[in-house]
Amino acid sequence: MLKLWARVVSLAWICTLIGTASLLAAQSANPAKPNQGIPDAQIPEACKTLTPSGTSLSLPLSADAGPRLYEQLGTAFGRAGNPKCAIIAFRAALALDPGATQGRYSLGLALIEDHQPEQAAGELRTVIRQQPGSFTAHNALGLALQDAGDRPAAANEFRTALKINPTFSLAYYDLARLLSSEHNDRAAVYYLKRALANSPPAAFTPELKNALAIAYAQLGSYADSVALFRELIASQPNSNVLHFDLATSLAHQENYAEAVIEYNEVLRLDPNRQEAKLLLAKALLNQSKVEEALPYLREYARATPSDPEGLEVLGDALKDSSHPDEAIEILRRATEQNPSSYKAHYDLGAVLGRIGKTNEAIRELQTAVKLKPEGAEARYQLAQLLAKEQDPGARVQFAASIS
Repeated sequence: MLKLWARVVSLAWICTLIGTASLLAAQSANPAKPNQGIPDAQIPEACKTLTPSGTSLSLPLSADAGPRLYEQLGTAFGRAGNPKCAIIAFRAALALDPGATQGRYSLGLALIEDHQPEQAAGELRTVIRQQPGSFTAHNALGLALQDAGDRPAAANEFRTALKINPTFSLAYYDLARLLSSEHNDRAAVYYLKRALANSPPAAFTPELKNALAIAYAQLGSYADSVALFRELIASQPNSNVLHFDLATSLAHQENYAEAVIEYNEVLRLDPNRQEAKLLLAKALLNQSKVEEALPYLREYARATPSDPEGLEVLGDALKDSSHPDEAIEILRRATEQNPSSYKAHYDLGAVLGRIGKTNEAIRELQTAVKLKPEGAEARYQLAQLLAKEQDPGARVQFAASIS
């Protein structure tokens, strides 16, 4: 099943690159103040020794460093995926220049990335009081509120950002992400299409298209999702994630032959992606290619021995093959791991009955019937075995299997 897209660490830092003119203008009205530096004891050792990629700055800065240098360092740490050091740098900048709106906004983003949404919301509300028309700050506040669990307030902030700037693609994306997490995929599709219609930054366009493809798939519009995944793969042919999502959409379309091709490509790019082996095997089984599916199922069962689904699918494939002993072994393991599985008990009973272990088969099928009284196939198999044993209960099971 396709999964909801997630905000990656670097995505919040797109905010520092998009639509920040009003914040920078506000900052220019607050001149830098002389710096006494951050006390060395307050700087974690990791922040002192780590130099973010693309910058020669590192903590501690020299005593004559101004707030702008601390902001630059904080942004560099943020882009390097190190929000804790970024927070220290931005707070140092604000200690020197409390009115620096851009620094406070960036601190809010770093706090979001460091999973401190309540503190982030406080900083961002301060920015909005200073700059109520800042669509980027409203959008970032929406992210903080969403992470804090206040979804209605978060949606309101995303919509406020879009009311101020109807072309702000990141707010469309974040609002769509929130709506999709609430299973409102139709609305998510609408907002993602709006984002793409408003000429988003080129670097952000693939992320939007990928989100739209996933939203289409969750909505059941697999033809639309397949088309978008194919478009994305054309420019990112080595993305195993895109190939996986395309394969899953194709499987939902019951286009199993092409799904197999895509799952094989996933495994070529990432041979250890176990879920792809299971889904590839399922696609082969849906084409009645049992012997081709078995190696993938065996590999999956070896790699994930605690997953009852893998054992059940392998056992189901083996039960109709020429491997009854292996089928029994696997299905016994499946029933041990998941005693409430109707399918595993039914399949085990069917195999045992086929090789003449009637009493054991009857016990497994009786368990299956208890787990799923409406399971006609288990009742029918049970009725046949009871009839062989001249058990009067056979008549009851036959009647129930056709009712």
